[in-house]
Amino acid sequence: MIRNQSERDQRTDHPPGDNRLHLRSPIVVTKRGGIISIVMMRH
Repeated sequence: MIRNQSERDQRTDHPPGDNRLHLRSPIVVTKRGGIISIVMMRH
């Protein structure tokens, strides 16, 4: 149950899908008031 709580804490800010995209993909997805804006970051 401790693992579920820690995962829920992370999912509160970023969903599992968005988290993977934010870490591995060069595309950052930010949600503001239900608006999804995609920002492409070039390394």
